[in-house]
Amino acid sequence: LYFLAENNGLRLVSASIASIIIATIPVFTPLFALPFLRERLSRKGIAGLVLSVSGVAVIVLEKQLVAEFTPAGLLLIFGAVLAAVGYSIAVKKIPTTYRPLTIAKVQSLLGLPFFVLMAVIVEGVPKVLPAPEVIWHLLYLGIFPSSLAFVFLSAGIRVVGANKAMVFTNLIPGITAVVAWLLLGETLTLQKVVGMGIVIAGVLLAQHRSPAADTPGIACSEPPPSGQR
Repeated sequence: LYFLAENNGLRLVSASIASIIIATIPVFTPLFALPFLRERLSRKGIAGLVLSVSGVAVIVLEKQLVAEFTPAGLLLIFGAVLAAVGYSIAVKKIPTTYRPLTIAKVQSLLGLPFFVLMAVIVEGVPKVLPAPEVIWHLLYLGIFPSSLAFVFLSAGIRVVGANKAMVFTNLIPGITAVVAWLLLGETLTLQKVVGMGIVIAGVLLAQHRSPAADTPGIACSEPPPSGQR
């Protein structure tokens, strides 16, 4: 649901606006983590969250914000946000006897028929094979952001909890800027560097834990899993 909503939403909303909305994932996560997981965000966590979202705004608002959006596009992007929040809650609810790799494998197998059906309904059956470079791009998307990323995310949620794990999503715009600079030759401006610094500071602040702050929900207090499947 996340990829379906995000990809279709980006057709109707500018990338800058979509980035800001996606950056609200850590904002909405505590609202659901409290009733469903009994996780509370500390004051430092809240401050770090606000700081990291501010850093994202500095990065994506480097150029004048192009207010290109439609109501349907906004709903789709917010739908992606809710799907991401729901995923973090669901992963935390899964028994620790299941390893993150198992979770990613099962969710991929269950999601495959849905994606194939939606692709046929929306795009139709392709009459020609895609170009080789397109196939390589699709393989990359399937292996790294769609598989390995969810394995690491599931493991992270198990260790630090949903609230803290989702704060790391605000690193995405900064990492994207660095990779685009290294691989695509895009300009890495001072404003982007400052924004990345703010985001990193916010993430570090959100993860910081004083000895007296070891309360349930702020850090995972579960024993190391045994007999994992």
